[in-house]
Amino acid sequence: MRICSFGDVHGNLSALRAVLDAVAREDPDLVVCTGDVVFGWGEPEACADAVWALGCPWVTGNAEQALLDAPEHRPPAGSAAAVRAAWERGRLGPARLRRLAALPAGLALHLRDAGTVRAAHGCPPARITPGVRAAGQAEAGDNVASDDDVRAWLGEDPPGLFLCGHTHVPTVRRLGPTWAVNPGSVGYGIHPDAPERYQTGNAWARFAVADWCAERGWSASVRRVAYDVDEAVRALARAPWADADEIGRRLAFVRRPAVPGPDPVP
Repeated sequence: MRICSFGDVHGNLSALRAVLDAVAREDPDLVVCTGDVVFGWGEPEACADAVWALGCPWVTGNAEQALLDAPEHRPPAGSAAAVRAAWERGRLGPARLRRLAALPAGLALHLRDAGTVRAAHGCPPARITPGVRAAGQAEAGDNVASDDDVRAWLGEDPPGLFLCGHTHVPTVRRLGPTWAVNPGSVGYGIHPDAPERYQTGNAWARFAVADWCAERGWSASVRRVAYDVDEAVRALARAPWADADEIGRRLAFVRRPAVPGPDPVP
């Protein structure tokens, strides 16, 4: 049994295409999207359509909730993020927004041989925003849950595999009997709005592969692929809210030198 997971696309179609091509080469039995497909770069509708075309399980993230105007995730009125959200809602249109509104906050996938796999963007999914911390991250914070909170949410019968996202930091960690796997980000290897949180390389697009073996249980790793940054920037430049300063700022981040060595996953 092989599962590929990806998330935190944030409207970056060039990066998503690179990941989906790489995922297809892995020949997985199941693909899971861990949310935040929209809201960020310039092609939200094409990204959403590409994920729906897979027919794979997709859990909602805080980005989807922001476009749905959920109170907890609504951008401040008059902010640049609010302008982007309004533009993306127009691009997505009513039918896609209704489909986004129907996405589940969490999933439990019952696999006959491999047991239960759970998926959510954050933890717990009712709040969406906290993520599973990576090695070296603070125990808790505004976007990272404590290990105790994660274990409490997983419950007395925890799954063997928990697929998550949100932090953009690739993570493979053991929490008791559960492997917590965050593939990192497809579209924002480094996020220009919070670089101190996302020091994980330059414009790599990431996804995760988890394999089940009856003798050894689950194992997982994070993969990274290059994508056409110039294509992503051209798409962003077509968005009316993306002025030259915004485009230049993002380009400076995605083109910065990669952090030496492998991805920071234990």
